[in-house]
Amino acid sequence: MAYLIPVPEHDLQLIGSNIEPLIDSRLLANKLGVQHRHLLRRIELHQSDYMALGVMRFESAKAQKLGGRPERFALLNEDQGMLVLTYTRNTPEIRAMKTRLIQAFGEARRTLAARDQQYLPSYRHAHQAASQLAEYAQQHGSSTPAKMYHINLEKLVNKTIGIDKGQRSNLSTAQLTTLGCCYVLAAESVQYALATGADHKQAYQAVKAKLAIFKSLFLPVGLLEG
Repeated sequence: MAYLIPVPEHDLQLIGSNIEPLIDSRLLANKLGVQHRHLLRRIELHQSDYMALGVMRFESAKAQKLGGRPERFALLNEDQGMLVLTYTRNTPEIRAMKTRLIQAFGEARRTLAARDQQYLPSYRHAHQAASQLAEYAQQHGSSTPAKMYHINLEKLVNKTIGIDKGQRSNLSTAQLTTLGCCYVLAAESVQYALATGADHKQAYQAVKAKLAIFKSLFLPVGLLEG
């Protein structure tokens, strides 16, 4: 599944895949100041060179105008993107573009690593704890649907780091790392509270208190902006 990777320090919006970050050939053409159809033609002309650096991913976008033809474009990995620049006349602008491309891919890799190694494991850990909380509550007579414990957890974590629903796909590396910390704290708070005899309401209050302390100590205003 493809998704945009935020690279706040750069204007090269990259795309995430299950393997590596990618750049859209249309964006690359725009930054190089050339027509995309000409750039794509050059890529296709030397396709075997690009294939030596990774799988070639060609996609089609919906036509912009009624009755128009779908636009074909390529999703390039870092080496393939650099090869495009290598095959372009080496002006000062192209050299600067190479630097920007390296920086953008580096930041994208760090964001993907934060998501895969910190955010996702902690997310699963926290929602396992939410399931434990829901199970405990139901065993003690609560009629609250189990899904509400997961929804309330997400609302609480979002409020802690100051984001709205639907903004997760735009978080930076620092924001994903911080979000992962919130999930770990929430999970550990639930499990400790239940293990020490608290009920489900007290456990939830323990999570709120722990995240409030975390926010006051580690999330000064502006830290998570951008």
